[in-house]
Amino acid sequence: MATSLKGAYGRRPSVDEVAWYVFGALSAPRYREDFAAALAIDHPRVPFPNKVEAFVHMAELGRRLGAAHLLEAPIMHDVRFVGEGSGVVEQIRHDPDNGSVSINVSQRFTGVPSEAWRCGLGFRPLEHFLTDRKGRRLDGAQIAMFQSAITAVRESIALGPELDAALADVLAQTLELKLGAFPLGTVEDG
Repeated sequence: MATSLKGAYGRRPSVDEVAWYVFGALSAPRYREDFAAALAIDHPRVPFPNKVEAFVHMAELGRRLGAAHLLEAPIMHDVRFVGEGSGVVEQIRHDPDNGSVSINVSQRFTGVPSEAWRCGLGFRPLEHFLTDRKGRRLDGAQIAMFQSAITAVRESIALGPELDAALADVLAQTLELKLGAFPLGTVEDG
């Protein structure tokens, strides 16, 4: 595969570039939609573009998304923990009108639009984070972690259209890769 990529791109991509590229491609909402049936029964197949520009663009989007998922992205300016109180998670309530999540009668997190609160395929990470801490006091590190999680979910949503557009560029002209003696995605019967 490295030889095929080097031949197509004029250079050998780094392992990090390939990893971020794969993360970006597999994170594109369109990828999950278009290949849902295949993903339900098999491992993902990763298409590579025949143009280095499309590869670099997807790798950069994957890196940005990865930074958010690793909670390394800067917390968005409107994501705050407000109110006076104990910091104990007593009742969790999302208010779609003002985009906040209350953890008790006097404290809440801001910057949580409905789309972010509902985000997840059967597993809603923001709700899960708070539910796991119900009855416990959030310390400064947990507050910062939840703010980073809000940012990660919002960044994932915001990057969706860009990831889809980058995937369309990739799928427009894919590179046929060979792994050993077999074309990518085939298995020899025997």
